[in-house]
Amino acid sequence: MPKTKTHIKINITLAMPLGVAILFFATKSNITIISIFLLSLLYNTFVLNPDLDLARYIKPLSLRGFLYFPFIPYSWLFRHRGLSHSLILGTITRVIYILLLIFFGLYLWNVFNYASIGIREISSIYLKHLLWFIKSNKDLLLTVFASFFYGDLWHIVLDKYNTN
Repeated sequence: MPKTKTHIKINITLAMPLGVAILFFATKSNITIISIFLLSLLYNTFVLNPDLDLARYIKPLSLRGFLYFPFIPYSWLFRHRGLSHSLILGTITRVIYILLLIFFGLYLWNVFNYASIGIREISSIYLKHLLWFIKSNKDLLLTVFASFFYGDLWHIVLDKYNTN
């Protein structure tokens, strides 16, 4: 199993340039989509990767510990090299997990800031805004998910075929 540094080096030196080339030449993507792809791939490389199931072992008082703190419950749910290392299901579980964190955090923010109008009204307004955001940013969200899937593909292949 490769070390974290090996995964990072491979993603930065091989996966990123190849991904940009594919996006640019095969899909004729613009600079915005390519930038979103690269930033998402960097986030996937350093945080939201298949090894997120090891978050509970990261030192909490480090930068990585700070970044991984919200994912400690995820690491309790999934054992290492289990579902999180499944190419499609692993990516989907991590994306759903992070979306639930964001959804719950924004929901609490709205409840505390708009407590005077009631939770039912907040939920209705919040869901309308959420659906509008998803509908108006399909390309952005698809690019982010494709980038996570692409990064996971490199990670899983490297885990499977590298023994150092």
